[in-house]
Order: sequence, then structure tokens, then C-alpha cells
Amino acid sequence: MTDQHKLHPLAMLLFFFKIIKNSIWLVISGAIFIGSFDINELLPDQLQASPVMFVSLFLLVIIIVFGFISWLKWQRLRYMIHPDALQITQGIIVRHDRTIKTKNIHSMNVNQHIFHQVFNLANLKIETAGSDVNVDGELKAIDFELARRLKYQFTNDLPLDDVTAFAAPHRLEDDKEDWRSSIYRLLAAGATTGRIGTLLAIAFVLPTELSSYLPADIYQASELWVLKQSIVVWVILVTLYLIFMIAIGVVSFMLKYGQFTLRREGDYLIVKHGLIEKKETQLHINRIQAITFKQNLFRMPFGWYGCYVDFAGGEFDAKAEGRLLLYPLLRRREVTPFLKQWLPEYDLEDMALERTESISYFYRMIRFSLLVLIPSSIFFFFYVRWWLILTIASLLFVRAGCYYFEYRLKGYATRGAVLRLEYLYRFSRCLTLVKRKHMLELNRIETPVMKKLQVCHLKFAVMNNFVGQHFNYRWISESQMNKLTDWFHKKNNER
Repeated sequence: MTDQHKLHPLAMLLFFFKIIKNSIWLVISGAIFIGSFDINELLPDQLQASPVMFVSLFLLVIIIVFGFISWLKWQRLRYMIHPDALQITQGIIVRHDRTIKTKNIHSMNVNQHIFHQVFNLANLKIETAGSDVNVDGELKAIDFELARRLKYQFTNDLPLDDVTAFAAPHRLEDDKEDWRSSIYRLLAAGATTGRIGTLLAIAFVLPTELSSYLPADIYQASELWVLKQSIVVWVILVTLYLIFMIAIGVVSFMLKYGQFTLRREGDYLIVKHGLIEKKETQLHINRIQAITFKQNLFRMPFGWYGCYVDFAGGEFDAKAEGRLLLYPLLRRREVTPFLKQWLPEYDLEDMALERTESISYFYRMIRFSLLVLIPSSIFFFFYVRWWLILTIASLLFVRAGCYYFEYRLKGYATRGAVLRLEYLYRFSRCLTLVKRKHMLELNRIETPVMKKLQVCHLKFAVMNNFVGQHFNYRWISESQMNKLTDWFHKKNNER
């Protein structure tokens, strides 16, 4: 199968949407400028029109231009399937001819948007060890069966151009049963995800900004109606409003991660999810650099975790910080069985933690207290009120509680070539597992005061696509740091 092939015509629509997405702010700025600028002064009387007409004409021209560019991109893109390579030729003015050898391919991911599902098509993303933050090769609209066959043949080291080599995916003897996340677990994950905090923040800010967008008479009438209501009605309205904002977060989470399935095929972990856009990510075991179980403030009371992996290569997602969600929600007692089944080399069993020294807790509390009390004492010399004293005392008490919680939570352990860290990061409890061979560096950071106290900070990095992922483990004693340094130096003996 060495003939040149074109994408399905649906690719034109997908190219068009991508151009619109990348240029949306430029289009909006142009429409606002044309709508606010008096173009009639530059035109004769017979060509004068309303600003709405000029904005509509501008948008029509944009649609025609973007549509023509999308058609050219579709017309100029060709792909050829060789036994050991996939060749993609594209470019409107400058032609790019890229041949991707199968031995350099890390994974092939098959995704289906809602438009793909209508025509039984798929989007095939090819990832290699390239340093680009985007995918290395992408076929936006090809036959779904062709995409599945290419992925199957790549996974099983078969020639890509062999049309008879496709069979339904089968389970090897050592493969495990699929983990399918139930709808109740997904609802719980959506209701406690970190985006709920963002939506609640928007919920509190949004009402104050409505006066800038609503007509003055409508806003004043609504304000008068609300002020006339009783306290009970206020509580009901605020509750319904918050429930609505939380429901938005849950629905968006369900649309993205609905029908979540984790399975294993040989040396690959297959993650499938999505209701509107069905995504399938293929992850080789050897590409996993670190595993993090994250527990935010909403999940701490329930002991729930979300499992994320840092992996080398692939498409960079700034929202996810380059990480992949391996499983949306796990109970604390399910963490160890989860690792035993899917990643047994990271097993947590019989891995006792070593806690950090208590001197760092007292030092941080004294330092914070001095930073608060010294300016406050100067201020109280001129102005003293009991509620200010109570506020400062409450602040010190809360801060001491946070420091103590972090001190009691933190710990580390090593077993063989695996490092386990438990720490607090951005109000989230994290449990990170990383292999020694995946740690690119091990840095020791200390100030003169920390040197006197014989404490320091530990910082290391692992490969995570183009940018890398950095981990910080703060306020560790010098003796513990020396142990970890000796453990890390054994990395050279493993090579």
C-alpha cells in the first residue's frame, strides 16, 4: 500500500475549526474595531451602511478566507503507508515531507470527535521522541478501521502496509482485567475536582461584574427585587446558584472523562474516555517517568485520590501540566491493589516512611510569627483594637495548624530503585513514586540559616515531553539528604 492517499473531506471542516480557534481573538478584535470605527466617512453615499453590515461583511470575508485555506491544506496533504514507515506530505506554500519510521514511534492514539463518529472516521495521532510540544504526525480524518489496523500492526510489530494482518485486539495471558470507572465514581470525581474551586471563585465574582454588561434598567430592577426578598429566599437563591455552578463542573468533567476505561495490551497501557470526543491514549510502560496520586482539599475528607503519570514524549497539554490522568478516582485502600495490578514495579507495600525533622516546623513558625508581630506591634502603638488582635491571633493559629499538618504529612522512603515522597503541594496532598533511573538530576538547596539548622530543600526533575517536570521536597535534614544522595549515586552502577 504505497499509493498516496488523501484525508476524508471532513478534514476541511476540522482544519477550519482549528484556524478559527487559533485566530478567535484576532477575529473578535477586528470585529470590534470595524464596529466602533466610522467607515461611512471614507465611503461615497451609495456605499454607506450600518456598522452591523460592515461587521457581517468582515465575518463573511473571514469565513471565505479561512475556508479557502482549509481546502488548500486538505488538498495538499497526502500520506503513504510503507511496511516500516508512515510518510506524510503537507504544506500550502512550503512543502514538508516527513517519513516516520515505526521503530521511532512511541505510540499511536486513535481519537473520535462527534463529527468523526457520524462518518465512522478517526483522528490518528503519532508520537515519537521528538522535542516538539505538539504531536509529531496527525491524520485528522481517516477511516476508523484503517486507524485501528495501523495501531494494531504497530503494537504487534507487523508491517503497516499488510492489509490482511488486522485482527480484533486480543488479551494476552498476563494482561489484566479492564478497570472501568462507574458513573457514580465519575460523578464523585467531577464534584470534587479542582475545577470546582475555580467555578466557585467565578460564582462569587460574576454577580459583581454583571452591572458592566446588563442594561442599567434591567440590573436596577433585579437588584431591587433581590433586596426586597427575605433571608430564607436569599439562602435558597444562593444555594441554587452554587449548585448550578457545581453542576457545570460535573457535566464538563463527565463529557471529557465519561466511559473511562483502563486496560493493558502487552507493554502498553490503554486509556479510553470521552462522551462527545472519544479519546484513546496508548502509553508504553517504559515511558512512564513518575506516578502521582493527588488529593485536593475537596477529596481529603473522603480519602480519595486521582492518579496521574508523567511520561516522556507525547503532546503537551498546558492545562494538565504535561500529565496524563491514569485513573480519575481511587479510594485510599485501592492505591496498593491498583499499583500491583497495573504497575507492580512501583508497589507501595511494606514501604515505611521516614518523617522530616521537627526543627523545620518550629523555625518556620517562629519566622512567620516575627514577620507578622513586628509590623503589628508598630501599628498597635498608634491604633489598638481588640478585633485586630483577635484577627492576628487567629492568623497565627491557622498558620501554625497548616505548618503542623504539612510536617505530619511529609515523609519519604526508598526501596530498591524506587523513591516514594508524600508532601503538600498547592493545598493538595501528593504521593509521588519515581524510579532512580528516571531522575535527571538531584539538587540540594539551602540558605545560610538553613545551613546552621542543618536542613535543606531537595529538588529533582524527570523527563516530561518538551518541558520536564520538577519536584520539590522541602525542609529535609542534612542526614536524610545525604542518604538520598548516596541512594541516587547508585544510579551510575545500574547503567
